[in-house]
Amino acid sequence: LIADEQAEELFGPVLALREVPDLAAVLGWLRAHPAPLAISLFGASRAERAAIAAGARAGAIVEERCLDHAAFPSLPFGGVGASGFGRYHGRAGFEAFSDWRARVRHGRFALSRLFDPPRAASRRALAWKLATGRGPKPRS
Repeated sequence: LIADEQAEELFGPVLALREVPDLAAVLGWLRAHPAPLAISLFGASRAERAAIAAGARAGAIVEERCLDHAAFPSLPFGGVGASGFGRYHGRAGFEAFSDWRARVRHGRFALSRLFDPPRAASRRALAWKLATGRGPKPRS
């Protein structure tokens, strides 16, 4: 973990370490500081890895390696909070930079037009038959 006096993220061939007494202290420190781009876990037990994955917020969690998440184009790459916004690889990157919006256009013979007003008697009867599977609705 980054030492307390380190206020910014580190980029480059620098590794700042911080000794922590136990898992609760690690999780407390991670929750008290801005989310990192990635968390690299070394030597943690399976239970510790699961607890950190469930209790910490980061762009990625990498076990027993550094930066492997950036090497796979199919994995989303990016941080959360001050470490970055969005995801920048593969499909996730495409969607992050896309402006999704809906567009609906009904053709001339769309079934949904049966329910549009004005409803002629023949349209009401056909809509009833399609919706219920029964013959024409009895007139009241």
